[in-house]
Amino acid sequence: MDAAYANDRPPRDATFVRRLREAGAILIAKANLGEMGTPNSRSSFGGPFCNPYDTERSPGTSSGGSGASVAANLVMCSICEQGSASCKGPASRNNIVSLLTTKGIMMHGGMNSQRVGDRAGIHCRTVGDAVQVLDAIKGFESSDMFTAIPEAFIPKEPFTSFVV
Repeated sequence: MDAAYANDRPPRDATFVRRLREAGAILIAKANLGEMGTPNSRSSFGGPFCNPYDTERSPGTSSGGSGASVAANLVMCSICEQGSASCKGPASRNNIVSLLTTKGIMMHGGMNSQRVGDRAGIHCRTVGDAVQVLDAIKGFESSDMFTAIPEAFIPKEPFTSFVV
């Protein structure tokens, strides 16, 4: 029953969301996800979802909704979460860009899991779009111990300046 999720909102914006809003992003939705990484691409909240290029194929598991929403041109970009292949898999299945940085370049705060190996990623149609998102959300976050280490290694110029 979806009614139980009707008011399922976090008490505050995640750091990603806050920084994207500050950069002028228009946030339109939370993507559906395949629960527990199951290959059937089903969510108890949003129901089944599919690959926009072939509805008989899976868009990927846990971040499959993120990948499918970008591939279907519903959004320009989406934030994904990389556990094992949770960002890379949907990117390859949906023919989109997945940008995963070294842990600490982007904060992890607000993500579902806090396992040491997990990290946030970006799904976009183009590399240029992905680095624009990265420029908006990169950097130190006091609630995320991993972002304190590489702060000195983040270039002062925007990542978009490195895209040809």
